[in-house]
Amino acid sequence: MQLARVMIEEVRCRTARPFNINLFVHGNPQPDAAREQAWLEKLMPLFAEFDAVPPARLRIIYKSVRQILVVIEVVGIDRAGPTRIRSR
Repeated sequence: MQLARVMIEEVRCRTARPFNINLFVHGNPQPDAAREQAWLEKLMPLFAEFDAVPPARLRIIYKSVRQILVVIEVVGIDRAGPTRIRSR
């Protein structure tokens, strides 16, 4: 969250114009070793194509932002003026 806050503040310092922020609001995935291993095996040719070493296991790299109060606090709706939140 702190990184998002810093990045948003950098944009605010550079412009007085409106700008968009994309938030990925998802549930936390439930670990499933068999499914994760199947994905790694399916992606193996892509790793090989780029001479990359696949990870030993998958890990969560994005935290979920499911609580609207956290979103509001990060985006700073209270001090940013009119804000439009649109979900798909």
